[in-house]
Amino acid sequence: MAKELGKRISLEVKGNILIKVKETVPQALLGAKERPSNLKEAFFLKEPSWVFGKRGLLVEDVFITGSTLREAFYVLKQAGAKTVMAITLARSF
Repeated sequence: MAKELGKRISLEVKGNILIKVKETVPQALLGAKERPSNLKEAFFLKEPSWVFGKRGLLVEDVFITGSTLREAFYVLKQAGAKTVMAITLARSF
């Protein structure tokens, strides 16, 4: 998804820069209150220099509670990203 979007709007895409480093319970099996803690410290940034001082765009397929995006946003900001935005293709209610 991100690569195709990048082509269409002329943006450089660094795909899969976040690595999941912690085993977690599938988010679909958890309620909204349990989801944020399930993902705490679950992601590691492959190469911090890719985001330091830069603007980033997270691309997510489905937005349910925002827990995944929130944790990814936190990791990127901790690595020095100037701005982080997100786009999702679908929202579940």
